Amino acid sequence: ESLLGWRMNAPKHTPGPWWVEDRRAKGGELQVQARHRGKGSSYCVASVNFHEQPEENAALIAAAPEMFEALREAEEALSSWIEDTEPVCDDLDKMRSAFRAIMAKV
Repeated sequence: ESLLGWRMNAPKHTPGPWWVEDRRAKGGELQVQARHRGKGSSYCVASVNFHEQPEENAALIAAAPEMFEALREAEEALSSWIEDTEPVCDDLDKMRSAFRAIMAKV
C-alpha cells in the first residue's frame, strides 16, 4: 500500500474556502458558506443554531478545509521523514496513524 494511498481519491467535502455569515438579524442563523463553482453566488454548507458559543463553533467549521489541507501536508511530510528514518519512534507512528484515521473520515 502506498504511504499516501488516501490521496488517490479526491476529497469528498465541499472545497474551501468557507466563511461565516451571520443572518440572525434577519431571523436566520449563523451559516457557513461556500461559493458555487463557476458562479458568483454562495450556498450554505452548515448552519449553527442554538449551541453554546455559536460564533466560535461556526468559525471552527469554516476553518475545516484549511485545517484538512494542513493535516494532509503534515501527514505527507511525516511519512516522507519516517521513510528515511530508522527506527521509527512509536509516538510518530501513532501520530501518523491518527492523521490517517481523521483523513479517512473525509
